[in-house]
Amino acid sequence: MRPLLALAMLLSPSIAAAQGPRHGITYLPEEEGVVSERATGAPGELGLAFAGLLGAGVGVLGGGFVGARLEQAAVGRCYDYCGLAGFVVGATLGTTIAVPVTVHAANGRRGDLSRALGWSGFVAAAGWGLGLMLDDATPVLLIPAAQVIVSVGIETRTGRRPAR
Repeated sequence: MRPLLALAMLLSPSIAAAQGPRHGITYLPEEEGVVSERATGAPGELGLAFAGLLGAGVGVLGGGFVGARLEQAAVGRCYDYCGLAGFVVGATLGTTIAVPVTVHAANGRRGDLSRALGWSGFVAAAGWGLGLMLDDATPVLLIPAAQVIVSVGIETRTGRRPAR
């Protein structure tokens, strides 16, 4: 049992990384003028998309709850489906803010947050406009997914820092 434990310790990645580079290993050159993701610890596009999906969930629930409560307070009495329209509008506003902010935070605050917020608002307005024009709720339901795609794209393109 002890020889297997010693072998596992020698082959573990932490021990191998601590030993440093070997002469037989060749490393691919990094793109000039850009610090690699490994060096900065920045997540890749998949990690940013996951953060965006978490932000979309928080935005839908948080914004939707606030929107529903505001609608209920404005109406006074409530019957069937009370607060549903407020929930949908609040969820849209919540994702418009939460998705770019969470993607920007997951990227180590490297990208252009103002550009991501602007495009997120444009996607929300376009989704609502298309939904009203087509008299269909599908574009409104696809707004959070489009906001995640746009925010990740902006963060990956504007989030690279030049090498020092």
